Amino acid sequence: MKKALTVILSIMLLIEMVNSLQVGTSAEENTRTDGDDLCDDNSFYFETVDRSKYQLSQAQLDAPTDELIDAIMDYPYLVDLFTSSDSSVSAYNSLRESFNGLAELEERADAASVLLTKFIDAETTTVYDNLLNSVYLEALLSLPVYFENLSAIEIATYSQISETSALIPKAEATQSVTDTPNLSGTYSSSSVAFTVNGFSYTRSNTNGSTTCGNIVPLYTALSDYSSTEKKSIAEGTASKYGIELLGYATSMYNCHSYAWYYSSTSNLSWVSDISPYTSDSHCTVLSAPSVGSIAVYLNSSNQCVHSAIVTSVDGNNVMCKSKWGSNGLFEHHISNVPSGYQYSSTYVKCVFFSYSRYHTCSVTIDNLSTHTRVCSVCGWTSTEAHVENVRTGKCMTCGLAGPFTACLESTPQLPEDECSQINE
Repeated sequence: MKKALTVILSIMLLIEMVNSLQVGTSAEENTRTDGDDLCDDNSFYFETVDRSKYQLSQAQLDAPTDELIDAIMDYPYLVDLFTSSDSSVSAYNSLRESFNGLAELEERADAASVLLTKFIDAETTTVYDNLLNSVYLEALLSLPVYFENLSAIEIATYSQISETSALIPKAEATQSVTDTPNLSGTYSSSSVAFTVNGFSYTRSNTNGSTTCGNIVPLYTALSDYSSTEKKSIAEGTASKYGIELLGYATSMYNCHSYAWYYSSTSNLSWVSDISPYTSDSHCTVLSAPSVGSIAVYLNSSNQCVHSAIVTSVDGNNVMCKSKWGSNGLFEHHISNVPSGYQYSSTYVKCVFFSYSRYHTCSVTIDNLSTHTRVCSVCGWTSTEAHVENVRTGKCMTCGLAGPFTACLESTPQLPEDECSQINE
């Protein structure tokens, strides 16, 4: 995680973060009155994998700190540290609640120093031949709960080896997961910059847009993992979870961006707030999951913490593909996800949405110059010139046979109703 320059920039720019989704009736509204009803009436629960068998034994918990850390490194779900769309602090807190090894480590006065020693060994020797362990150690050291217990000399050593600014843990500590709105809460789309999983983000020069024209704030990562880290983190996650790897770890885009904005590994935008999508008239809540629908995961406070695209449905056997924070892109069972995406230790809770990224149009032939497309869902209208298929001599959109006459450029029009308002 070589991010010295970007961390400095993040400290200068960090003012506020929009953490997740709030379902709203319009992109211009800050609240909704039926959010709780929507959640209760249309939620689905899926049982998660039992992680209790991976708890450390009492003997392991009583072992010296270096042996305790070795046992923690073997915990299959430690990769959850890199799966948050909120912050590494919230990801760590979710892990600590479900894994007794981390709870014990926090009680050790020498935890930070021993973590640093092992990190130095991992970076400078062959004590750890798996790069993932080195990344684990660095991620733990960057957390305030450990970083703040390092001495000044240890901080200088850590910063030199990791090339990470000593300010980053304090910067992330200022972000509270309680800022994430629930379904009936408020949200803001005015953030200029924020930090997630140790990476800094700034507002992009351009915005995204929903089908009906709601503005979607996009954010750009100022740095990324090294190529070896991308591969190691993602492959380690796929192996430990027993899931299919579709794309390597990267800070460039997150789950919301992949599911709602651009479903490609070449995506370069991070999306923090998907309420512009859920308030679009082309988005509807489903009474059951279906292939191509979007599953939105809710935590115990009904905060929306993850988005995934459904790839297959066979009863309760629902498969999805999703980007896990700054981790990789995976295909997985809907319930086989990091602890931070879960409703409880035994269930995930999802609401399913159908969203069309394109208008559903009927086409009317106007004359030899134009045809008009009208969306049957929202009333979006566009009058366009015919475009000839040179092989058939017909318009590729409406099928009218040429020759065509010239047409002045026209501008698509949106009806003046609440489903198609555009945020300024």
